[in-house]
Amino acid sequence: MFKRMIALSMTLGMASQLCAGVIATESFDYEVGSISTKNGGAGWSNAWSQQSAAGGSGTSSVSGSSLTFSNYETSGGSLEVKLDDAIGRGAFQTQYAIRNLGSVPASGQDLWVSFLYKNSGTITNSIASRQIELRHGGFQFRIRPKDGGHRGVAIGYDGGSFQRNNDEYIQDGGTYLFIARFDIGDGGSSSQGANLWVLNETSYDLIKNGGITLSELNSGAFTSVESTKKDKALGSNAQLAIGLSTSTDEGLTSLFDEFKYGTALEDVIGNQVPEPASMLSIMAGVGVLSLVRRRK
Repeated sequence: MFKRMIALSMTLGMASQLCAGVIATESFDYEVGSISTKNGGAGWSNAWSQQSAAGGSGTSSVSGSSLTFSNYETSGGSLEVKLDDAIGRGAFQTQYAIRNLGSVPASGQDLWVSFLYKNSGTITNSIASRQIELRHGGFQFRIRPKDGGHRGVAIGYDGGSFQRNNDEYIQDGGTYLFIARFDIGDGGSSSQGANLWVLNETSYDLIKNGGITLSELNSGAFTSVESTKKDKALGSNAQLAIGLSTSTDEGLTSLFDEFKYGTALEDVIGNQVPEPASMLSIMAGVGVLSLVRRRK
């Protein structure tokens, strides 16, 4: 029995190394309704909350079904953030869904983020005052699934470092996989800036087999953008705020799913195949368990 316990411990330890860099995950496996007070997932320090800013009227709620994206692994529901129609709105109004990460990478590491995104409907005009944005730690580490106008995505450490790519249109009601990387640190000469890659199902299917690599993202993403501004530190207990903003009369609705945070690309991509060395370690552990059983 003692030997079996040792073997099992070794096997579990080897398997856990595959997830060593994962910071937080969220699949929205909740009952349908308001996102407020929902407290599932892993790696978070508090429950979800919602907020309407500048007099806006909207909701942040759990949808009853996951987003679908090729064979990407999903479960539970999804997050729907909605900003209502408002005749004569005039000024900017925003609807948020908010939650705090339980931990952040240390200086010198990378923060990797992935999630599924879908605009519920289509945005066919070029009104600049409509934005969909993820913020971390206040107004830092920002990812825009929708930049100003009806086209384009953007990434930046803060409001002054945004880089944009308006080449592709992703507000067509389809589902897209977003993958972002931020270099965490003090802005030293060795910093790498920030990157955003967006995959549609076609581009994902072309590179998914065997696990997605950085090289494949750079060459095969549907659209991508890089911010070369030097890296910045991210405060502890950093807040994720998902916001939809508009100053037009027409409302806005977006769906989000399968948030993953980590310190490496393999931490945030579903359907990954373990590296050969890791797979061999797990197989070796299973072999030890089998040997122990045969000797009982």
